[in-house]
Amino acid sequence: MTFTGFLLNGSAGNVTHECQAFYAEFSHDGLTYNHLRSPGYPSVPSLEGNTPVFEIIDLPEGDVDVAAHAMVQQYDQMRQGRQFMVFRGTLRSPSYYAAVIEAVQKLRPALEAVDTLTLAYLARLVLGGNNNYRVTYVSDTLPRAGCRAGEVRWNETFLVCNN
Repeated sequence: MTFTGFLLNGSAGNVTHECQAFYAEFSHDGLTYNHLRSPGYPSVPSLEGNTPVFEIIDLPEGDVDVAAHAMVQQYDQMRQGRQFMVFRGTLRSPSYYAAVIEAVQKLRPALEAVDTLTLAYLARLVLGGNNNYRVTYVSDTLPRAGCRAGEVRWNETFLVCNN
């Protein structure tokens, strides 16, 4: 496990730097939790060492348009430079989430949905972390391998950006 999808802090209050450091030991690519925005606690998104830390924002119950508008509204309220936002929904089909992303992009074409490793890579880049020895790619952008019986060929090109 390199990314803790969500740390349940419940009514225990905000997660402290010590708690973030504990999770950073085994969640190198990131962790998310319900952030209470209390004074004296770490702000998010942030880095704990080199581990990106994000806030989970719950999607409201309702149809695709309700969820998309809620996401855009959250973005508009937080608009200070580049934003890294993690939304959580439960018990929905993959097609529902695809429709939500499509609706969000119609409302705000500049917003992008990315996988967790790309999210961590970009957050580290913007927040001043170190992306050495890390790579991210989207599998559907790679060409398919050519194969005949008894032979395996694999021609791939990887762009590695390690600034």
